[in-house]
Amino acid sequence: MASKLRKGTATTVDLDGAAGSTWPNSAEGYQLTFQIGQGAFAKVWQAKCLSKDVDVAIKVIELDSLSSSLDDIYQEVRVMKLCKDPHVLSSYACFVVNC
Repeated sequence: MASKLRKGTATTVDLDGAAGSTWPNSAEGYQLTFQIGQGAFAKVWQAKCLSKDVDVAIKVIELDSLSSSLDDIYQEVRVMKLCKDPHVLSSYACFVVNC
């Protein structure tokens, strides 16, 4: 079941081994396929990057129902961007949808 990103969400796009590539930085560049997980801040979806025709993981954060501070979210994104561990996905794009 494909899905679209909803208004009031922030996303990060994760793809192992994608460093140095340019990734779409808007929701129109991705098509959500199905939910693969859920964490404290967000749900994680498998999605297709339309321009690259590859599967990615997208973390969708519902900003309207956020119980943590935005500083906590920014910190998580910073850690994902800096982390180079083979067991942790890295972040390659981050954007807000329709806020």
